[in-house]
Order: sequence, then structure tokens, then C-alpha cells
Amino acid sequence: MTLIVAVRGKPKERGVRVLLDDGAQVPVLSQHIATQLNIPRWKHKEPLSLQAWDSSAAEGGVEYGGPVVLRHREDHFTKLSLELAPLDDEVDVLLPYWWLQQHRPEGFFDGPNHVTFGSTYCKKHCTSLAVQGQDWTHYFPSSDGARGHSTALSRCCSTDPRGSATAPP
Repeated sequence: MTLIVAVRGKPKERGVRVLLDDGAQVPVLSQHIATQLNIPRWKHKEPLSLQAWDSSAAEGGVEYGGPVVLRHREDHFTKLSLELAPLDDEVDVLLPYWWLQQHRPEGFFDGPNHVTFGSTYCKKHCTSLAVQGQDWTHYFPSSDGARGHSTALSRCCSTDPRGSATAPP
């Protein structure tokens, strides 16, 4: 997958290593990547309690970042705000169980180039913005971190900062 962020008001893409984690409850972005890409950050009023795979307390849960857009291949886009936490050096993004349930990726056993998102939900809400004939620059907040988003980008799947799914408009 690639992560699309606004840099000086223009979209830039960077490849990211994504772990589809059916044990996770919220999407998480590596603090290192968030810093490197200058992704907007906000503090939670009340820190979240994050747990590692072994139920031990995990660092993070104080800040969240985004929104960012994840792109898989040419035709699947997801807009997310993600919790920021230190992650293993081999993972940049964790996507949680509810994301897997909503998007229903298929083709894992055929290799990474064969993963597809053919669900009815994704066909309706996560299709290529290019197919809609829109200019990318209209889909990102201004570089000052403003939270205004066009309704077209909101058609992509989105989450609130706490990670619960919200319905597209």
C-alpha cells in the first residue's frame, strides 16, 4: 500500500508496510513515519489505553495523526486518522479487525500483487478518485493542518480519531 499525504498542498505518495491485524481494535501509524512525513498530529483529551499482542501495556494512545489516504493498487482508497505509536521496524501501519471486516480483502494466498477489494462496500465507497475525474489537490487539507475535506474524499472510507468506523456521507 502507499500512504498519500499533502506536502505544500500537493499529494505525495510513499510506500508503507501494512500489517492487517485481526487482533487490533484501532488503526495505528508508526510515530517514526508520522514524523518523517510531517503528518498533522492532535492530542487526545484522555489518552487511550493501547495493548500489545500479549495484553501488556503498549506505548502510544496520546496522539493521533491524519487524516491520510491509504491506496492499494490503482483502485482502492481509504481515508483514516490513525493512533500514533512506536511500531516494529518492519511495520509502518496496523489496520484493525473492523477494517478487515468492512473491506474484505481477498487473494492473500496468491501473493501481495493479487490482493483485491471487490466487496460491494468498496466498489461503492473506495473507488479511484481518478475515475471520478477530480483533481487530487482538492482532496487534502491545507498545509496548515486545517480539517476541511471535500465531500468527494469523504466518500472514501473514513474513521474518527478514536478509530470507530463512520459511515460515508
